[in-house]
Amino acid sequence: MFRKKVSIFLVLMLVGCQSEKDPCEQGSVGTGSLGVSGLTSSSSDRPVFESDSVTFNHFFKPVRTVYLSEDVLVGDVSSLDVNSEGGLLITDLRGNQVLLFDKTGRYLKTLSVEACHPGFNWNPIRAKFKPDGSIQITNNGPWGYRFSRDGDCVGGMDDGFRLPFHFDFDGEGNIYGFYRRPDGYFIKKMNPMGRETSTFAQDGRFKNFVVRMRVGGLAHDRQGFVYLALPHSPYVYKYDEHGNCLGALGQKPAYFRSLAEDIGDFTGNTGKIAEALFDKLEEISITLHLFLLDKDKLLIMYENQYKYRQKPDEEIGIVVMDLEGHSLMTIEMDKRAWFLLAKEGYVYRVVQPPPDQQGNVPNPALEVSQFIPAETY
Repeated sequence: MFRKKVSIFLVLMLVGCQSEKDPCEQGSVGTGSLGVSGLTSSSSDRPVFESDSVTFNHFFKPVRTVYLSEDVLVGDVSSLDVNSEGGLLITDLRGNQVLLFDKTGRYLKTLSVEACHPGFNWNPIRAKFKPDGSIQITNNGPWGYRFSRDGDCVGGMDDGFRLPFHFDFDGEGNIYGFYRRPDGYFIKKMNPMGRETSTFAQDGRFKNFVVRMRVGGLAHDRQGFVYLALPHSPYVYKYDEHGNCLGALGQKPAYFRSLAEDIGDFTGNTGKIAEALFDKLEEISITLHLFLLDKDKLLIMYENQYKYRQKPDEEIGIVVMDLEGHSLMTIEMDKRAWFLLAKEGYVYRVVQPPPDQQGNVPNPALEVSQFIPAETY
């Protein structure tokens, strides 16, 4: 108990000693000039709504619940994407499978590499629709496969392609991936086959924490800009197509408690790494996800683990901002705001229907809600 109190005290004392916007203040590696071009920590004359004045239903209107067909067993909805027709692309890590459903939840297909890569290891990590409707799947060695929009295997990736932690596409299908290694982290731009064309946003601040946290996010707005959210920072970092950092967008929410110092370098000692991360996560907030909510809005999702035992209704923080960083909404909520995906103005979360009368547990379902801008009420 004493050790925990001392640890919390040190974190509080160190807050403010390091800039949370360092990746942009220091510049980032790209083909153009370095540095910030005036977008840092944008303020706004638009209202910022706090959770003591509004609720979840002020901003998110439930529109439907999609029950996944029982024609296939779904162990876990680990990741989700939605295409322009509303079709659902689900990665099920527990079941080691990728599944296609239509917008009503009707089962269409289980994706397989056997047709074009028989005998290859199939351990899918995440599946996403590309702008042309085709499908990209990252895999745990070999690192990726390409599929048609109907779920037919097209082929593998470039021999140099490696598994990115987060990834998204521009309008031409080029891939932007967030990568981590022991000395830091960076964004890599690749062609549609996964061949590297440039690297930028290289940084090493809080590297021991960042490279071990499977949270944060990356998004491309199809206009040539890339947005990066790091696990320890409340801000979103914006880059142009040449890798120049344009600013640290947004404002730090009042509830966000920052990481003040990195964990130790415990490479090779998983026990010490786990203990150090556990201690930190009890004291701070983390950035869970970054989504392009629609063509001109970002949605950032935070988790406040330091609060949730005492205040379970304030576990999740949601911020919506425009692409210049002006805040449109910030709210603290319970796990109703634990979104798996935000896209085209809708948010998706997984719910588990109750067992049937025989005690059988049905497949998970998806609760879909529409984001309602503040100006509409």
